[in-house]
Amino acid sequence: MQREPLSSPNIISVGYDEEELILEVEFDHGEIHDYLGVPSEKHTALMSAESPDSYFSHNIRGMYEYRSRQEDRSPSAERQ
Repeated sequence: MQREPLSSPNIISVGYDEEELILEVEFDHGEIHDYLGVPSEKHTALMSAESPDSYFSHNIRGMYEYRSRQEDRSPSAERQ
């Protein structure tokens, strides 16, 4: 899944799979969470939110089941 960069202190990038309804979120601490069953409207709203961190905290975190994983590359390298 291709992720798009997000201008946010805590979220580096976000990807979305419309067929599987999976929202993939890469955090600044290096973890990636796949949130399951997330409607496309939530992805669109997150990407266009004035404060993506706030939107994520109030509308996604704790509301959808997720799987956690880590990538091999450093998250700081993504920001440069």
